[in-house]
Amino acid sequence: MMKIRRVLAAVLIVLVFCATAFAEGDMKVKTTGSVNLRKGPGTGYGKIQALASGNKYEYTGISAYDSRGTVWHRIKYKTGYGWLSSKYSNVIVDDTELSDNAYVKTTASVNLRSGAGTGNKRISVAKKGAKLFYLGQSAKDSSGRVWYRVSCSEGAVWVSSRYAKLYTSGQTGTSESRDPYVKTTASVNLREGPGLGYKVIVAVTKGKTFTYKGETSTDARGVKWYKISYGKGEAWISSVYSKLYD
Repeated sequence: MMKIRRVLAAVLIVLVFCATAFAEGDMKVKTTGSVNLRKGPGTGYGKIQALASGNKYEYTGISAYDSRGTVWHRIKYKTGYGWLSSKYSNVIVDDTELSDNAYVKTTASVNLRSGAGTGNKRISVAKKGAKLFYLGQSAKDSSGRVWYRVSCSEGAVWVSSRYAKLYTSGQTGTSESRDPYVKTTASVNLREGPGLGYKVIVAVTKGKTFTYKGETSTDARGVKWYKISYGKGEAWISSVYSKLYD
């Protein structure tokens, strides 16, 4: 019996390790065009290698903005590291391609932490006015405060909305993303009305966030639908494949 317990404990340790490793490695950068891999975040840095379009590389969780405002992503390459311009690459987290126009800007000096809450380890500190690349994930702590997952010089971290604001750039220009919001929990169709009988506007992937318009409707099946902002207009999304954070 003792031997069996030891074997089971060893298996659990391996499973936990594998899950952790997978989570850390589940961020990629995909080249969207032929691009030069560089030694630093800018065209002024030396060229390491020319890379072809369509390749995926392990993302280190580190991004930086150059003097022109272009964001660069650091990847693992062979035995070292290199930087790719977002003009020719996209970050992919959990199979979702992130927009290079989404960022978090700090409104005060703030601690960057390993998780969404003040009880998590402090990884770094960001100065007031710092621009941080948004990694497409938001979460609430035990007090209901929203936290954003962002990149910093130490990798992927979390920052409190108390000292930072999330901005996205779409068809209507730059806007601040505020609570409440709706986040997709799976791939789902956005529709013109609250029900499956309404026309599909667009299909969106898991992990996308949208501003909630404060209106909920229940269809004939008893399923709730949320009204959200999308592009220049509005759309409806099923609660079966999304969650409202208010």
